[in-house]
Amino acid sequence: MGVPSKERTRFRHFLKELVREGLLHPAKGRGFRLDRESTDQDQWAVEGVVRRHRAGYGFLAVEAPERDESEGDLFLPAREMRDIFDGDRVRAVPVPGRYGRLAGRVLRILERARPSVTGIYEKMGMREQVIPDPSLFGEPIELLPGAVEPRPGETVEVEIRRYPEGRSPAVGRIVEILGAPGELGTILETVIRRHGLRRRFPDDVLEEAAMLPAAVSDADRQGRVDLRETPTFTIDGEDARDFDDAVSVRRLDDGYALQVSIADVAHYVRRGSPLDVEAFERGTSAYFPDRVIPMLPERLSNGIASLVPGEDRLTLTAEMEFDREGHRRRTRISESVIRSWGRWTYTGVARVLEGEPAEGISEHGEHVRRMHELMTRLRARRQERGSLDFDLPEPDIVLDATGSPEQILRSERNDAHRIIEEFMIAANEAVADWFVENKRPTIFRVHAPPELMKIRAFVEFARAYGHFPDFGALASSKAIAEFLREIRGMPAERALNHLLLRSMMRAQYSEENTGHYGLASPRYLHFTSPIRRDPDLVVHRLAKALLHREPEPLDRASLQRIARQSTEKETAAAKCEYDVLDVIRAHFLSDKIGEEFEGIVSGVTEDGFFVELLDVYVEGMVRVQDLRDDWYRFLEESRTLIGKKSKRRFAIGEPVRVRVQAVHVALGRVEFALVRGGGRPKGKH
Repeated sequence: MGVPSKERTRFRHFLKELVREGLLHPAKGRGFRLDRESTDQDQWAVEGVVRRHRAGYGFLAVEAPERDESEGDLFLPAREMRDIFDGDRVRAVPVPGRYGRLAGRVLRILERARPSVTGIYEKMGMREQVIPDPSLFGEPIELLPGAVEPRPGETVEVEIRRYPEGRSPAVGRIVEILGAPGELGTILETVIRRHGLRRRFPDDVLEEAAMLPAAVSDADRQGRVDLRETPTFTIDGEDARDFDDAVSVRRLDDGYALQVSIADVAHYVRRGSPLDVEAFERGTSAYFPDRVIPMLPERLSNGIASLVPGEDRLTLTAEMEFDREGHRRRTRISESVIRSWGRWTYTGVARVLEGEPAEGISEHGEHVRRMHELMTRLRARRQERGSLDFDLPEPDIVLDATGSPEQILRSERNDAHRIIEEFMIAANEAVADWFVENKRPTIFRVHAPPELMKIRAFVEFARAYGHFPDFGALASSKAIAEFLREIRGMPAERALNHLLLRSMMRAQYSEENTGHYGLASPRYLHFTSPIRRDPDLVVHRLAKALLHREPEPLDRASLQRIARQSTEKETAAAKCEYDVLDVIRAHFLSDKIGEEFEGIVSGVTEDGFFVELLDVYVEGMVRVQDLRDDWYRFLEESRTLIGKKSKRRFAIGEPVRVRVQAVHVALGRVEFALVRGGGRPKGKH
C-alpha cells in the first residue's frame, strides 16, 4: 500500500482500530477484508467530474464541500476509464494507489457530459468506425448509417447514439465533417468541440429571437427615464459588433456625475423562455481571433439589444456622483432609454487624448478629457485601497485573408481602455452596494485571498531575485499592490507579475458576498455585460424586480445553481480560448523550423524552461533533456535550473536566443533548442 517504513507501526495500530470497530475483518493470510454485508462501498464513495488525459488515465475532481483542497483529485487509472468520456460525472470509491497516493475505483456513471465527440474516420472493408480524440474518449466508436459520407482519415464529429456499457461499444452517427487532419481550420474546430461549447442555437431559440422587434416602440419607452438628449457614447475595439455599455460624464460644481447605461437585455429575454434557458446553458460568449460563439443569437446581441449609434435603445442606467477626489457619494439605478451619440474606438479615444485628430471623436474632445479626469481619480482611489493591477499584455493576432495568422503582437492597454475599465468597475460596485443596502439577494463576483503557502513560495522566489516583499501574516491586497508599484520598471517586473498572478485564486460567482480580494472591494458583482454573460442578465432581472418593488424572482437555491453554472461555463470558455490561442501561435511558427529568435525565460520547471519570444508574442519550451552540456537540477524556491558542473543557470527573466526545433500544432506546443544564453548564479544557491 506504499506506507513508508517509519509509518508502518502507526499504520498497523490504525488497522487494528478498524478491526475493533468492525469496519475491517482479518482475511486469510496476512490481509484484511471489508465485510460487504455490514459495510457498503457507497458510504465511502465520492462524486465528481472526470477529466481525461490523452494517455488514457484521468482525474476525478471531487465535489465535497468538506474535502480539503490539499488532498487533490483522485487519480483514475486507464482500466477505470474504459467507458468514461471526458466530463462525465461519476461516483467512485477512494482506494490505495501507487506511490502512496489515493486512486479511485468507479462505481457507476451518474451523468454523461458529451452528446458528441470528434475523431478520425476509418473504414476497413464493410466496417466503419471513428477513433475519438484521445482526450475525449479512448475506444473506437462504431457507426450507424448516416447522410454524411467522409473520406477515410478525415476529422469528423460523431453524435453518440448509445454509450458504452460492459462489453458493448459506443455507437454513433457522423453529423459533420470538420476537414482534413493537420489543417488549421480543422484543428481549431476540434479544439472548440473538445471543450464542449454549444455552437448551434436550437430551433425554438432562433424562433423566439426572430419574433423580437427591430426597433423600440412607444410602449417600451413608457415609464423610463429619457436620456436620449444626454451625450452618451460607446467605446469598444475596432472589431466589436455587440455594444452593451455606453457612458457619459458631466462636471458638477464639486465633482463629477457618471452615467453607465447597460443594454436592458432582460426586457427581451423573459425568465424561463427558450432564450433564457440557452443563456443559462452557455453561461458566456467565447471570443476567438476568427470568430465569436455568442451567448445570445445575433438578432438580439447585434440587433435590438446592441447600443448602436442614432437608435433608441432600452437600458438600465447606474448614475453615480463623485466628489473631486473620486469618492462615490450617491447612486441612482433606473430603467432608461438612450440614444448613443457615437461609436468610439479605443484607438480613436487614445489619439484624442494625445492631441491628435480622430473622426467622430475630436468634436467631443472636452467630453473625452472629462472622462479621463474622472478615470484618473477613480483609479487613484482604487489603487489607494489596495486593488491589484498587473497590467499584463494580451496577444493581438492579425489574420490574413485565409484565416491564417499573419502577425502575433503584444496588445498593450492605453488610457482609453482604462476609462472603460474604471467606469465599469465603479458601476459594478455601485450596483452591488445598492443590492446590499436594500437587503435583496443577488449574484456576487467574489475573489478569495491567495493561499498562504503560495504567497510564502512567491516571497522566497522574490528574495532570490533581490526583492524582499513584506506582505505580513495575512498578505493583504494593499501590501501586494504596494510591492507591484515598487518593482515597476525593474528588470524582474514581468517575471514577478506573472508568478504573483499565478499565485492568485480564480474569481467566481456566488450567492454569498465574501468580497473581491483582487479589487480590494467589499462588495462587487457583474452588471455591465448582459449580452455576453448570464450572471449579468440575472442581476438585471433582480434589479428590475427591486425597482418595481416586486417579490424576489429567484430563491437562494436558484441563485446558487446559476452562480455555480456561470463559474463552470466561464472556466470552460476561458480554457478553450487559451487552447485556441496556443494552436494559432504554434501554427504561426510551423513554417519557421530552424529559424532563430531572441527571447526571455518566462517560466522554469524541472522538465525545462519556457521562453517568450520578443519579436512575436509566442511561447515555447526548451526541454532540460536537450541541454547536453551539463546535468541540471531544479531549485524550487528560486524557480531556477542550474548546471552541476558549469553552474550555468536558467531563471525567469534571463535573455536567451533559441531556434525553433519542433512544432505540434494540434497540441498547441512549441519546442525550442537553445542557441545561447544562461548566466552565472547571483548570490548563494
